[in-house]
Amino acid sequence: MKSLVSVRLRPRYYGSGFDFTKPEEALEGVRRQCWEALVERLELRKVMTHERWQELQRQLEREELPEISVESVNAFVAGYMKDLPTLFEESLHEVFDMLRPRRSELKTNRGPEVGVKVILHYTVEEGYGRNRFAVRYHSEQRLTALENVLNALAGNGFINNSYHSALKTAIEASEDGRGETDLFRFKACKNGNLHIQCKRPALIAELNRRAGGKTLKAVA
Repeated sequence: MKSLVSVRLRPRYYGSGFDFTKPEEALEGVRRQCWEALVERLELRKVMTHERWQELQRQLEREELPEISVESVNAFVAGYMKDLPTLFEESLHEVFDMLRPRRSELKTNRGPEVGVKVILHYTVEEGYGRNRFAVRYHSEQRLTALENVLNALAGNGFINNSYHSALKTAIEASEDGRGETDLFRFKACKNGNLHIQCKRPALIAELNRRAGGKTLKAVA
């Protein structure tokens, strides 16, 4: 995890800073941004499901937050460290369900198990300039979660140093919508679908075993 030292705050509103003629509102804004910065440094987004992350964002934006202190920060960190195994298991199931949607018209995605070849619907769109395709905004977190889970299953931890997946970077750098990363080969299509093939079948087998165990037994 990144250092919690040297947290830099951004303005609360675009183009302006805090209005300290209204000290209570300004201090509340500073407190919220301190908590936002701490959450970013802890890299919780990498181990949370999309639903959990959205819930945390709502808390940071709307709910009453504790004062920043050594005690409150330590308690927050300890709570999430304790929950890390649960958060990862939730991410496993989220990725499993994403790759094997229950109601899919796509033949590639049918069946109780996730295959090495998967079609992700409505994931890419027409790019700009030399880039033929771009990843849709709502799909960026899904691709990041997919890579994080497979990297963790490979024993590499969450090795991506940014919140943009290697898939997103490769797709948007490709001139014809085709390419590969360390984990995947891919083909982006004009209809918005993204075809991916995992280059390490053993990781998909482990994902099926860990996340799809009960589902696969029920089907069998």
